[in-house]
Amino acid sequence: MVPFNETVYQSLVNIAERIVATASEKIGYPAKLITLEPLVFGAIHGQNLITYNFETNKIEKEEHHIWPDFTVIPSPEAPFIRLIPMQVGETIKIGNRSITSVAVNHVLPAVGYIMTSAAGDSLAFSGDTTTCPHFWNTLARVPRLRHVIVECSFRNSEIALANVSKHFCPSLLVEDIKHLSSAVQLHISHMKPGEADMVMQEIHDLAPNRCVSLVQKTELTF
Repeated sequence: MVPFNETVYQSLVNIAERIVATASEKIGYPAKLITLEPLVFGAIHGQNLITYNFETNKIEKEEHHIWPDFTVIPSPEAPFIRLIPMQVGETIKIGNRSITSVAVNHVLPAVGYIMTSAAGDSLAFSGDTTTCPHFWNTLARVPRLRHVIVECSFRNSEIALANVSKHFCPSLLVEDIKHLSSAVQLHISHMKPGEADMVMQEIHDLAPNRCVSLVQKTELTF
């Protein structure tokens, strides 16, 4: 079983883009590609990409037209991608790693994830969320949590907007993580364009002793 990684994902997107370009030429107007980014975790097994998704992804697929739809290509009986709904709180195994979904607090039903390696080290990903004691209390019970990738969309001056849209701003985030071990490395994501430096500075000002960095396109080892 080969891990589903960024290289495999990009290859799938490249294939899809070529299909869309060809279709656009044939029908005479631009076709739209819906990328595969909602896919959360997966593995290639034989000729199938098996993906595990929160249940709302299935609803989203049913309510919106997705094209090209690899869940029925090359045929509904033998699709290239097979979606497997993942329930809140469920743990699944992919290879020698386990992945557990954890409920978070957003305007739509949403989950974060805890990924644990065979060695027992863990990484957590919040997804879209705001203040959520359940998520952080769950992380506090993970014995060897090394990294948390967490969103922080707005500056403190935009806290009203953060509250309405249920995203973090630095003051809300720092309040939530106060019971999390200081040894855990925080990686900040989902910031508004052009505001990353200001958001990061506000976080560092409020939590100067925390190991906090901006999410980069790099590999986290755990």
